[in-house]
Amino acid sequence: MNQKSMDIMLTCALGLEGGLQKYAHLVPELPTSTIDFVYTMDFIHEWNGALMSVLNTPRYKQHLGRAGRALLALKSPKLTAWTVDKIAVPYRSFYYAYRFASAYKHISNGATENSLVLDYGNGFSPLLPMMMLNEGVAGCGMDAPMTQEIVDKTCGIMEIKAPKLLDNDCFEYVYKDFSAYCRHGFVSLGTFAYMPGSVQYRTMQNGLCYPHVYIEVDGAPNADARLVEKVGAKYEGAWNRDTLNAMLFGEGVSIKTLSERAIFAKHDKLRRAINKANELFIVR
Repeated sequence: MNQKSMDIMLTCALGLEGGLQKYAHLVPELPTSTIDFVYTMDFIHEWNGALMSVLNTPRYKQHLGRAGRALLALKSPKLTAWTVDKIAVPYRSFYYAYRFASAYKHISNGATENSLVLDYGNGFSPLLPMMMLNEGVAGCGMDAPMTQEIVDKTCGIMEIKAPKLLDNDCFEYVYKDFSAYCRHGFVSLGTFAYMPGSVQYRTMQNGLCYPHVYIEVDGAPNADARLVEKVGAKYEGAWNRDTLNAMLFGEGVSIKTLSERAIFAKHDKLRRAINKANELFIVR
């Protein structure tokens, strides 16, 4: 694992909390505090604190780059979100907040204790652990071994059940390990753009075997690539929307954009950024 990929995953995780605070009026509603549900912002705040404590240890801190180490030094979620919006793509923390809230709401729909949710390229996201806690689902994550190790340690600090973690592309093992569960949801946020197009396509087809799907891909032309490459790895592939429509199959599959959120944005710059965003979301 290189420093750039670690920094990107940390940016996504730490930028989420402040993004949800800043843009609460623009994202779908998340679970609030009840007997059955943990309050979203409390969970994410605790998750980020546990994650930072793991990454601040010598074993993992050596794998962070300059951007990652700088983010670990910030204590305010709003300051972190502001910093993310300045050093990467403008309003990037909005995207983190939107896709997290939207994916959670979509994938949790109809979930039961017999449901299996797979997060492909989970990174340091709290999405799957939070869904396991709130919805009682079985969770499986797929990412690099060190990422998985960090997620496992973060769950240990929080004293919550950790997802079953598998290496990338081990789809055949999912069904062996979860034979008692029903395939329910497949989610992947911010991962596809860093994979070759052929791998993206194969993973999409695997994901579409699940009844509920939420996959983020990049649309072409990729306006964000140069900006993101300042702090991250090279983007591998983006999709023409007509191409996606032609090759995707299955009842209820559709492609959504962020444009419907723009009408709620009070500031012109944010509205324009949302309308120009190249993120596409394959949903069912």
